[in-house]
Amino acid sequence: MRIGGVSVDLVCDAHYKVDAGALFGIIPREEWLNKREIRVDKRNRIRLAVHCLLVRTADATILVDTGIGNRPDEERKGRFRYSTSKLLGRLRAKEITPRAIDYVILTHTHFISAGGVVRFNARGELLPAFPGARYLVQRASWQEALHPSIRLQDLYRTDDLLVLERAGRVEFLDGDTEVVPGVYVKVTHGYCRGHQVVLVKAGGSTVVYLGALAPTPLHFLNPACVSAYDAFPDDTAACKREFLTLAERHGWILVFPFWGDLPAATVVRRNGHLSLRPYPI
Repeated sequence: MRIGGVSVDLVCDAHYKVDAGALFGIIPREEWLNKREIRVDKRNRIRLAVHCLLVRTADATILVDTGIGNRPDEERKGRFRYSTSKLLGRLRAKEITPRAIDYVILTHTHFISAGGVVRFNARGELLPAFPGARYLVQRASWQEALHPSIRLQDLYRTDDLLVLERAGRVEFLDGDTEVVPGVYVKVTHGYCRGHQVVLVKAGGSTVVYLGALAPTPLHFLNPACVSAYDAFPDDTAACKREFLTLAERHGWILVFPFWGDLPAATVVRRNGHLSLRPYPI
């Protein structure tokens, strides 16, 4: 998709499964189970996607999040049932090599979204997956990954991140930042410490990559719907309420990285109620 002179593409890295009860938190089962878009397997798990965002401007080629990656990790793979990472192959299909990436923006440092920051070379050494890129991450998110809470420590692969730091590829951000003209990050204060969303503005349009702020469209339309993995549920709910208003007012194109059936949409109002209209991206 092109907006103005900027190319914006979704790249699906993998799929994984998560317990539906954990995904919907305190929202009662009867409120989401009968939704036609929600399908659970025999173990009450929902299949989610992992979409990364490729942004090409006149100034830079930017990858937002890196997906699950291909590091051997049988414990996490058994828990989340994720598929093989396809990110690098799908980037090559778009004629994008790892060295062509100028910036990698990490919305947060959980392994589902940041597991592909590193890769093994032919000698079995673990190196940055995108060797010429500057990896942009909020300092608060990095610190949380180095010292995770007991409740959420399984969501981090701290050793992967330290590879980036030793290679001198990490650039820490402290708040909202313009990365290149037209591409911004905004701290949400929700989901996890230092979580940021990415806004791409060009040609009068704005694309907003929501990261883990809203794992499904239902989570966005109902701000009170917050997953059990969320470390700051009240902040997340408040941010979603604000974004819902702004998305309707300004016609934002919203990207839901984890929802394969509706990865992008705009907010519309029908008969006084807000809903989402699919948007091709």
